[in-house]
Amino acid sequence: EKASVLKTLYGPRIYSESFTTALPSILTKGQWRLHLNPKLGDFFGKDYIRLRAGVSYSFSDYFEANIEGGTYFSNPFQGESRTGLSNIKLGAKYSWWDVKESGYNLSVAYSADFPLNDPPLELTDGYARFEPSFSVSREINENPATMLYLNVAYRFINDSPFNTNPVIPIPRNRFILRPGIIYYPGGKFRYGAELEYRTTALGSIRANPEFYTDYLGTPEYTLAFESIHEIIFSPSITWFPTEEIRKGFFIPGNWDLTLNLDIPIITETHENLGVALRFRWYYDYQKQINTQLKRLRIWSRDEEL
Repeated sequence: EKASVLKTLYGPRIYSESFTTALPSILTKGQWRLHLNPKLGDFFGKDYIRLRAGVSYSFSDYFEANIEGGTYFSNPFQGESRTGLSNIKLGAKYSWWDVKESGYNLSVAYSADFPLNDPPLELTDGYARFEPSFSVSREINENPATMLYLNVAYRFINDSPFNTNPVIPIPRNRFILRPGIIYYPGGKFRYGAELEYRTTALGSIRANPEFYTDYLGTPEYTLAFESIHEIIFSPSITWFPTEEIRKGFFIPGNWDLTLNLDIPIITETHENLGVALRFRWYYDYQKQINTQLKRLRIWSRDEEL
């Protein structure tokens, strides 16, 4: 009974994703979510700080769409740098929960990531990414809530419809496999762990290596002309503040914070340790409007009396 109550109250927050991996979701029609995802590691050794910001909206209890922008600005601890918008990402996801009472949850998702303008090369290589994906999850324990999942994706890389003038060879398409686990014992914290395996072995070479000899030994050359196999381990912890704590911040609705690490286990492209913090804000505007209208009706009735 406790697990059922937790799932009803916190399902969208616990199961919707493991940091950035799209998972089958318990959605609520009409709900908005604001995402803020700063890259904390950029404060150390980079001239700029990356901040991704986006909004998700649930059109039904099964379908949601989102839009996200990648921004960057000067690092106050590392000197001057450029500031701007690096990319726009569009996405959508359709979920089936507890398919035919089998205990399995499924989802299909699609995202399109378009680079913009001319940001630093480390932020974008000037090529667009198109990524269809499929996810399956299953609860192996209800109390405490424990879920296993598997996400399979294929990332197509192509020219951007915007004028980005890429100067590096076009990377090979990438196959991605993400098994993971979500553990929620109740209370204020949720824990997650994910392994990401990615390879370019299934993608063909689409540039002439003779034109890019100056890039020999660089990650850009490796991604374009070699078959790589990489594994990244990503543990995370999410904090769900209590209603009493949230009231102190004067933010309507509900919100949570997640700290995520990307730890390279096997890397062929000089992958570094990644540290990221995500803020998610949930706001059911229809509920808020109904609440305000109810208060207005009560106030009007009191005035008449």
